[in-house]
Amino acid sequence: FFNSITQGNRFETNESYFLYRSDNRRKFFFHPNDFEQWKSQLNGWDSASNSPVKAADKVLNGEICYFKCIYKSIGFPPRWAENPFTGDISKISKHWSEISDFEQGDIKVLWEPSRFSFVFLLIRAFARTGHEKYANAFWEAFEDWCIENPTNSGIHWKCGQEITFRVMAWCFGLNAFLQSKRTTPDRVANLVSMLFIHGQRIEKNIGYGLSQNNNHGISEAVGLWTIGILFPEMRNAHRWKELGRKWITRQVDALIYEDGSFSQHSINYHRLMLHDLLWAIRLGQINNDSLPKSVISKTILAGKWLEYMIVGTNGEAPNYGSNDGALLFPLSNCDYQDFRPVVQAIARLDPNNDAPFPPEPWDEESLWFYGLGCLEKEHIEKKKNREFSAEEGGYFKFTNTDSSLFVRCP
Repeated sequence: FFNSITQGNRFETNESYFLYRSDNRRKFFFHPNDFEQWKSQLNGWDSASNSPVKAADKVLNGEICYFKCIYKSIGFPPRWAENPFTGDISKISKHWSEISDFEQGDIKVLWEPSRFSFVFLLIRAFARTGHEKYANAFWEAFEDWCIENPTNSGIHWKCGQEITFRVMAWCFGLNAFLQSKRTTPDRVANLVSMLFIHGQRIEKNIGYGLSQNNNHGISEAVGLWTIGILFPEMRNAHRWKELGRKWITRQVDALIYEDGSFSQHSINYHRLMLHDLLWAIRLGQINNDSLPKSVISKTILAGKWLEYMIVGTNGEAPNYGSNDGALLFPLSNCDYQDFRPVVQAIARLDPNNDAPFPPEPWDEESLWFYGLGCLEKEHIEKKKNREFSAEEGGYFKFTNTDSSLFVRCP
């Protein structure tokens, strides 16, 4: 199967493909060799009570954090089909199209572990310690997921956006652990094969995601763009890359308004949209295949909109609109309600921008996407605007010395 998905069947063995990926891989946001240079900076952001090493060890003990607020013991690798809040088990044998969203309680509870968000914790712990147990955990979870979730069977194949989130986490893990002793040629070939299958699933059903006119279409387009950019040896890679480029561009043009607000009208989903686009833009830039300037400029505008929305001293913004606890990239020690990591990272897309916030732990997210050089960007303290309006989206904010008032007028 693996040879059937690569252009020209040029890889005689999994070992030959492994050498290809090691020597000729497309550029990623970081290289494992960077971690040694980063260690002192990363450890400087940690504290005894707030460290990704402690959080990653919880994962290895079978404790998964749901919706960034509550831990549940679900084993490791997680019991993918179990709802730990109700004890219900989803039927893996069913085709995904035959499964109701509420067959075993809220479907998002079941989806949460299969997003593989815990992989970002494992990688952050690995970068700090170099401990092989985190690499081993990544591969064990990946292999177990593939066994427990046959292609197109079960609840975890039901949503293209969820599939994209898994693609992102797996790509992050593959690149972070590529030089680990636990990363074998067979494991790499299996992961790339599964990414191909995920790409097929996204492409076949992306019309549904696009029809929603929200972050679903953007996410799924980013999924195709990601696989197309990073795996040019795949026979569908060029088509997926160009489909991703087309739909990212069209969705950004239609759904991000000229004032920076977003059609989904949710502060938290605004962040999710920014994370999608940060990933897509940076991936294109470092591989000399940039997305259109209009995508980048609107993303920067949407980042500025979120910066204006921050009113709390700890980076909080009004809890407006739908909020299901989604945090696509848990790449800093900041609280889930702290929006400074993504705002700081998006601002760095504009080389003429000053960093909106001084250097602090929220800069870790920027480090993962840009490298150490981004931390040299100067922060110039500016007086915050007391009033802000985004009239196309209907957003207004007023601030005095004691309080803030946020209003939306649809």
